[in-house]
Amino acid sequence: MLHVQIVILKGYTGTSTKCVDCHTADFNTATKPNHKTLGLSTACESCHTTVPGWAPATFANHNQYYVIAGAHTSIANDCAACHKGVYNGTTKTCFGCATDYNTTTKPNHKTANFSTAVNPVIVRQHTSVF
Repeated sequence: MLHVQIVILKGYTGTSTKCVDCHTADFNTATKPNHKTLGLSTACESCHTTVPGWAPATFANHNQYYVIAGAHTSIANDCAACHKGVYNGTTKTCFGCATDYNTTTKPNHKTANFSTAVNPVIVRQHTSVF
């Protein structure tokens, strides 16, 4: 809570130590991701550090929106790996993100004309991979 310590040391005794009490406008205008649309908590410290720029940030409740499992766990702390700066509307389909559909050869998914639709059976088969 470095930011809070500075506020107290600089003579702002009595000032709220709740981030949102001073940073409501930041919360309301955040777009990556849109905090209001996603209904995120106003307890800023639950995701953010207090260093300038609010980064790094974590998203502990990500699984409420998309479950991070299998191979996705290796990039769980690299938001840009999936989101590429777009957080609202990021694809939730395997084909929308996985590039190996076109290049896989065991079996060749494209030649075999496998569906690109989300299918629970396929998801279970690929859990260890994706």
